[in-house]
Amino acid sequence: MTRSFKATRIPAWSRTLTVLLWLAAAYLAGYWLSQWLAPRPIAAPPSSLAQPLAASGPASLQAAESLQQMLSSTAATPPAALEASEVKLSGVMMAGPQSTIIAAVNGEKPRVFELGEPLSAALRLHEVRASSAVLRRSDGSLVVVELPERETLLR
Repeated sequence: MTRSFKATRIPAWSRTLTVLLWLAAAYLAGYWLSQWLAPRPIAAPPSSLAQPLAASGPASLQAAESLQQMLSSTAATPPAALEASEVKLSGVMMAGPQSTIIAAVNGEKPRVFELGEPLSAALRLHEVRASSAVLRRSDGSLVVVELPERETLLR
């Protein structure tokens, strides 16, 4: 007694549904694998977050003060020289009285400093400009610290 099995054909809608389910499973597996392997962003400490500008009148006043600071000429006395290793400027944010900089002092980790805040015993943040910061020494002399030049691939 031999039995003959007849091959049954799977309907087209079933094959299409199977392919779509496999594609969805592959997409989800790739998504979750990329989420798991992706590097985590470094969060800024809450104290370093700048206060947002108000959307009304004070915002325009702060913008005008920032523009005035950007366009203002340098101080009457020439800035004194500063040792390169003492302060390294990483970033600036001009927002009028709430202007801040990100700087590393004496080789420490970079921190956020607000306008008027002391960077060290001998230096205080005096003014924030578009690409530099003016520091006042304890003897009253002014020091300008520039942002480093951005490297570019285009020459």
